[in-house]
Amino acid sequence: MTNTIHHGCPEASSRKMPGTHASRQQNARRPATLRPAGSRFLGGCGLVAMLVMASSGSSLADDFSALAGPAPAAASFDWSRFYVGGSIGRATAAGGGPRDIAYTYRDHNDPYFNRDETIGNDWFFPQGSSSSGPLVGGVQFGYTQQFGKMVIGAEADFNFLNAKRAYSGAAAEDLLPYPETRPDYNYHVREELAAEDTVKWLGTIRGRVGYTPTERLMAYVTGGAAYAKVKGSGGYNYHEYGFWWGGPGDHDFDRSGGMSQSSNKIQWGWTAGAGLEYALTDAISIRGEYLFTDLGRSSHSVSMASEASDETIAWKSKTRLNILKFGVNYRF
Repeated sequence: MTNTIHHGCPEASSRKMPGTHASRQQNARRPATLRPAGSRFLGGCGLVAMLVMASSGSSLADDFSALAGPAPAAASFDWSRFYVGGSIGRATAAGGGPRDIAYTYRDHNDPYFNRDETIGNDWFFPQGSSSSGPLVGGVQFGYTQQFGKMVIGAEADFNFLNAKRAYSGAAAEDLLPYPETRPDYNYHVREELAAEDTVKWLGTIRGRVGYTPTERLMAYVTGGAAYAKVKGSGGYNYHEYGFWWGGPGDHDFDRSGGMSQSSNKIQWGWTAGAGLEYALTDAISIRGEYLFTDLGRSSHSVSMASEASDETIAWKSKTRLNILKFGVNYRF
């Protein structure tokens, strides 16, 4: 009988030792952990290129901007345009108003009074002078041309208003009964005299010189010619009463009368002032303006004639106005 001798442990024949065929197959299926040398070189070049592009990005952008030219500047506002607009404000009459008032009367039926009898305002006790400051409203049209910060232009406007100055005076006379022991005569009279100047409308033709401290704000001075329609009104009223006894025509009497007339004239003068104008948009601007207007001295006369008598009231006056207006202009 032949005996088979095994060297080593009984399990040695079935244990898979390192380096066996199965182990080599398993290692062959694992992915390689090392790249070839050429692949590593290409990756490094890509990284360097990205760093170079990032560092030179701003300079490339500057180069493209230089080729494209400078960016267009924002459009600035220019006052060089025609404009039309409207305004509203307040006008106050200044100056002395009516003075040197005289009332002249001629009675054609009375031999004694068939001549001019004049009563001056020195006969009357002045009750006072007054003035009114009504609203003023109108339209304006003009053109301005800008030279740097300076603006030069011209404007014409037309305004409706009702600014007036008035004078009124009164007189009273009482003749006591005469003679005192036998009163045969008693006479009383009350008189009123009035004159008034009213500016009905006003127009101006003016130059404008302005300065623009900011792009849309203009401060300006203005001046030129002024013309206006001035209505002159005058009135005289009387009331006399009493009695007459002791002769032909004995009677009591109580009578009243008077006259009231008006006339119109165009007066020329000058005006000057200043203002501020601000452009809200390229087409719309708002402004505030003060004007002093002097229409000069003038003489007025109103009369009323009939077959029985002629009556006339005459006076002198100087017409001045202080005007403050706020307006809106549309430029085109």
